[in-house]
Amino acid sequence: MEEDIQEENIQIVVLGSARHFTDAAVRMHRAIFPDEFIVSLGQRFLRRYYHAFSESPYGVVLVAVRGKDVVGGLLGSVDPVQHYRRLTRRHGSTLALSLLMSALARPKVAKALVETRLKRYVLGVLRQLSPARHQPPAQSAESASPSPAESSANETSLNHLPADPRVGEITHLFVDPELRGLGIGAKLVSVYEEKARHSGVDCVELVTLPFEEGGAGRFYERLGWRVKSSITSRSGESFELYEKWFQGDSLARP
Repeated sequence: MEEDIQEENIQIVVLGSARHFTDAAVRMHRAIFPDEFIVSLGQRFLRRYYHAFSESPYGVVLVAVRGKDVVGGLLGSVDPVQHYRRLTRRHGSTLALSLLMSALARPKVAKALVETRLKRYVLGVLRQLSPARHQPPAQSAESASPSPAESSANETSLNHLPADPRVGEITHLFVDPELRGLGIGAKLVSVYEEKARHSGVDCVELVTLPFEEGGAGRFYERLGWRVKSSITSRSGESFELYEKWFQGDSLARP
């Protein structure tokens, strides 16, 4: 895997420090997830979403680059609650206006927004804008020094995992279809996992379709992830929830 990546001269970079790759990453995202709701809102909205995502100290936006070309990408966070709270408070009005303009220009998108998401979005925004409940302070994604949470995770055993673990998540992973099988996706996940570890995350999660419906579960299983449960979305779709626990440099699970 690693040899293939080196032969292809592929690098993994953080989008926040390489904003000039944003448009290419957004175009590939749209091409690979054409039916996703945020994709239906158009290039401009998704570009703003990427900028807001990468600006957050809790967000992780990685791009795989070969020369000047983007060949893959990953979006995730090391603290979803803090991340989406920051997105709402710092970029909520801009994203909401962009969403509204996109919906007004696309009747089908407006209909889908009203029928399936508007109430949930409004309630979510109100929750994020309300005074935060008391909780332990989250560590910035840029911090690479060992934290109490990280030290605690390193000292636990398989039977004594953190009672209140910090959980990170991957929300999107994509690779140029013509370059799949070269280990690019595995490298993107590996870099994300390393950032999650350094941020004091105990466990990381992601959701994918069941394998028989085209899901990537077997890919993640090869990387040490395991199925936690099956879940059903509000629209009735079935998904598999995967997780990976960290214990020092080894994999742990309750």
